[in-house]
Amino acid sequence: MSHTAIKVIAIILFALAAAFLYGWGVIKSNHLEKDLYQQLYTRGANKVMKYLKKNEWISMMEIEKQVDGIKASEFYSKKKAAVQDKREFSRNLVKTMLEQNLIKEESRNGKKGYSLQERK
Repeated sequence: MSHTAIKVIAIILFALAAAFLYGWGVIKSNHLEKDLYQQLYTRGANKVMKYLKKNEWISMMEIEKQVDGIKASEFYSKKKAAVQDKREFSRNLVKTMLEQNLIKEESRNGKKGYSLQERK
């Protein structure tokens, strides 16, 4: 192979690598917001589950305390997400956890709360 052919092949390979990295970056940036919200809900659910493993029952007010200040970020991005409205976030988190059968609704002393769902 001639020296010119090797240069052309190297340029083509470089262009393909650059196009691949650009495409990957575009896809990641399109999914970034969804991924950050997913991280927030996962971290919130983990905090609630951890609390429920130590305590048998949790109120909505305690869930709000647990999720207050949760943040999420991706290492490749400067964008961050944080819980802004802990009451709204807690309602959505509880709804999701109930749908996933992670927790169940209970009443204790006339107060509505949640406990871990028994695993079968």
